[in-house]
Amino acid sequence: CYATVDIRADQIPKLSDARTYAVGPAVTTVGYDGNLVTYQGYDRSRLELLAPDGSTVVVKGDADLDLDTTDGRHYHFEHPIDATLEGDTLVIRADDRTGRIALRDVARARVRSLSYGKTIGATVGISVGVSALLLLPLL
Repeated sequence: CYATVDIRADQIPKLSDARTYAVGPAVTTVGYDGNLVTYQGYDRSRLELLAPDGSTVVVKGDADLDLDTTDGRHYHFEHPIDATLEGDTLVIRADDRTGRIALRDVARARVRSLSYGKTIGATVGISVGVSALLLLPLL
């Protein structure tokens, strides 16, 4: 599950710091089935960005960017994103595309990042629902 927030166009260069990265050594152990299992610790960046209304929004970890322009075009940039401001022009580079757009031409900027809380909540909810359906015939 993902969290999507609107941000001001002048905040886009801050997305260059949005990352999920490995920390510490990987640990390999033997799983319950006898196979080797490797665990890796990780950490996610935490960015505080300004929303269009001036409030602060938090983006954690890798983030994708959706841009709508004043002339109706839509652009999607997959993480990792490298964005800079050259005068009043945004220069955005991602693995899937590169673009240049004037700040005044950005009608809407949305950031999408993985929400672990929503994902865990959905998984627990589905598990409880399936368990209830399986137990129903036993009642």
